Amino acid sequence: MNVDSLFIGFNLAILSGMLDGSMASPMQLAKSWRWENIWLVYSLFGMLLVPWSFAFFALEDPLHIYELAPRSALYAAFVFGGGWGIGSILFGTGITLAGMSFGYATVVSLTAVLGSLIPMIILNPTKLRTFQGNIIIVALFVLLIGVSLCSLAASRRKEQKPLLKRERTHFLLGLIACVAAGFFSPMLNLAFAFGFPISATALSYGSGDIGASLALLNIVLLAGFVPNVIYSLFLLRKNRTSNEFFQAGSVSNWFYGFLMGLLSFGAFLVYGIANVYLGPMGPVVGWPIYMAVVILTANFWGLIRGEWSKADKKTMILLFSGLSVIVVAIYLVSLGQ
Repeated sequence: MNVDSLFIGFNLAILSGMLDGSMASPMQLAKSWRWENIWLVYSLFGMLLVPWSFAFFALEDPLHIYELAPRSALYAAFVFGGGWGIGSILFGTGITLAGMSFGYATVVSLTAVLGSLIPMIILNPTKLRTFQGNIIIVALFVLLIGVSLCSLAASRRKEQKPLLKRERTHFLLGLIACVAAGFFSPMLNLAFAFGFPISATALSYGSGDIGASLALLNIVLLAGFVPNVIYSLFLLRKNRTSNEFFQAGSVSNWFYGFLMGLLSFGAFLVYGIANVYLGPMGPVVGWPIYMAVVILTANFWGLIRGEWSKADKKTMILLFSGLSVIVVAIYLVSLGQ
């Protein structure tokens, strides 16, 4: 692999992390909507309309690919994709209740470590007794230290600003939602692991690397869309907020939801392209770069929106110490690949 390919791959991994870390930023601009309104629009565009629009351009006959793919792979991708969708709901709830900086740091770091540990336990449990298994377990303990420091910093904030003005903050509930999201979100990795025959089918049918990635990714996103739309519709009915979609000034909120979906899908797509350039080094180098940049970008936006504006020096030291420890934990994960 030449130096140019590595350089492009590294930069694409950084870009994908910046896109993912920025995904929730437009959410705070939808000031007149409740959580369920913006989340439904985000899910509609990010998990359904935008991905499938790309698929019909990148794949010659996507429906025929799914007819040829093994049914077991399709079922696995859909079931684990649904689990990831539940994690997405918990993530959206968590960052609203506990703040974007803390929420991203907790969910993404847990996803990074458990995303490596859980597939290892299920697919190759003997690796737990090897150097790879030991280093990932060490990374998990390091991660817990980092998340604990960030939690302590977040709990010390003198003022908590809700991501949406019409929602409330509740740090403990937000913490629980973020930790739960960290356990469900790694199902994305299981969907990719057990659903790989879908990509293989697309490749054998003449699709390129990007098209093959989309063939699998879109099944996962479609499955994730199901719990997100069900929960959003439940809240719309419970809170009687469906009429807000059509109120005066709501056009800009639709755009913010679309932008969230575009950033989220773009992050997946760009990271997939980064792995094409990085080749075998993708999981080793690209993944920790991507995860670290997601956390750093989300915290940048958290600082910009004033989540920590009234925090004292000790609180900020705890925050940046926790973030540094989390980045170390993600690096350790890369050593265990």
